[in-house]
Order: sequence, then structure tokens, then C-alpha cells
Amino acid sequence: MTNKIFAIQSAPVVSSTGAVVAGDCPHTQMLSAVESLSRGRAQKNLSAVVIHPTTRQTRVAMVMTPFWSPDIAPYNIARLTALSKASGFATCAYDLNVEAYHELGEELWSPYTDWKWEQEESYWSLVHPVIEPVLMRHIDRVVEFAPDVIGFSLYYTNNHCANWVLERLKERLPNAVFLAGGSQAIQEKVKRPELYDHIVVGEGELIFLDILEKVEAGEPITEHILRHPKEQRIDLDSMPWPDYSDLPLDYYRLGTSVGSEISRGCVAKCQFCSETTFWRYRGRQAGNVVDL
Repeated sequence: MTNKIFAIQSAPVVSSTGAVVAGDCPHTQMLSAVESLSRGRAQKNLSAVVIHPTTRQTRVAMVMTPFWSPDIAPYNIARLTALSKASGFATCAYDLNVEAYHELGEELWSPYTDWKWEQEESYWSLVHPVIEPVLMRHIDRVVEFAPDVIGFSLYYTNNHCANWVLERLKERLPNAVFLAGGSQAIQEKVKRPELYDHIVVGEGELIFLDILEKVEAGEPITEHILRHPKEQRIDLDSMPWPDYSDLPLDYYRLGTSVGSEISRGCVAKCQFCSETTFWRYRGRQAGNVVDL
């Protein structure tokens, strides 16, 4: 392939009517140049996520608690919300992180304050007294929705907060099933894991739907730790697009920008990186990405 350079930050050519002239747009030129290199067919040996859309009784809430970056809406809970809704479960996503950030401002959301959230003593003395009133108001919102299953995405900086929110929800929704996923779960570093009915380790989509199906059917789930086999790669193209409709997109630092998962895993084997210990590589088809 001949080397080409495109000034992608330059403004596209616009006609007198205000329409972008496709042939002169640097983005269009770049896409045309790499089109022949794109994968025209799906990768092999992928496990599709099969959706069974029907009317369900089980209600689902997905919750993100502080602290995490408020730059863009959380892709993880948007992805699972879309899966749950597509399967017929009434579902609502709650980003308590951005709600608190929007109300309280930048001070506690500086990248240099992560230690305050991670360390137990500093969290309870410096952080929690400030954010508790905000959390209580949004806990009321979750309780009003009356979910039967409540999922938390856990990180090293939000585990203490998530545990506190979970305990308040358990007091008011004692029959709900509580799930944990996210990087803390994958690394098996969940603080106070006994609080959660089930902890999902690895890729969570198939396990998540299986849990919902069993709760709906009244089937018991005996395992506390539910592991996705690392050798089983989920087909990213088989899932519905993330659902951000419940999230206040205007509250995020980057406005209405949202994330997109182009691939999962990595082809490299770097010794210093944990990416390949989480999951094996696979990419999405270009057409599916562009359609999004």
C-alpha cells in the first residue's frame, strides 16, 4: 500500500448549500484508502450472544457509583442495559458517579484524589460525609424503580462507595439479587465480597443474561463466583448497541460524546500489561462499527 498522509484535523470542504463535499473530506479519503484492508467477514470461533425477546417480570437496575472518570458515560452499564432491555427485562441505568460530580464539582474528581476513594480510612473521613446526601437521593430513585436484580460495576476507586450503597439498598429491597462485575471482580479484589449474591469474573454478557433468565424462572443459582471461560470469545457484533438513554449525557465533561468498543483484548503479549489476562482478542466488523 502506498503511504498517504491525510490532514484529518483540517476542515472538510463545504459546498455553497452547506453540504460536505465527500470527495474532498479528509475523513472520507482516509476511509477509502483503508477500505481494502478491512475485514469483510466475521472472525471464527466466536460465541454469539443470543437474545430471546419476550415480556418479562424481572426488573433490573445497573449502578455506577463514585469515583470514576466523569469524562464520558460509562460504556459498561450502557452495554448491559441494552442487553437486558433487548431481552425483555425492564431496565434502568443509574450513574451516581456523574450525578455526584455534577452537583459537587471537580474537587473530589481530580485524578490526584483517587487515593482518598481507595483507602478505607480516607474514604470514610474525607469523602463519604460529602457525598452521602447525594447518594441517598439517588438511592431513593433506585428503590422507586423496584428492581429485582441490581448490578454494580466495581473499580479500585469505587468499591467502598458501592458497598455502602448496596447495604442501603438491601435494607429497603431485601429480596433483590445483587451482582458485582468490573475490573475489581476480574482481578478478584472485591472488598467485602460476601455482600454480593454473585460476582462475575471475566466477560460478563453471557453470564449476566443467564442470571436474569434464572431469576425470572425462579431457578436457584448456587455459585457465588461465576467465571466466564477465557477461551470462549464473545462475538461483539452479536450484541445490541449500548443504551445510554437513562444517563444524563449533558453532565459529562465531554458532553454527549460516548465510547465505542471496536475490539476486545489485545494481540500483543506485553509482560507489563494485564489486558491478555482478562480476555482474548477479537474485533468487530467495520460495517457494524460505522453503522453505530
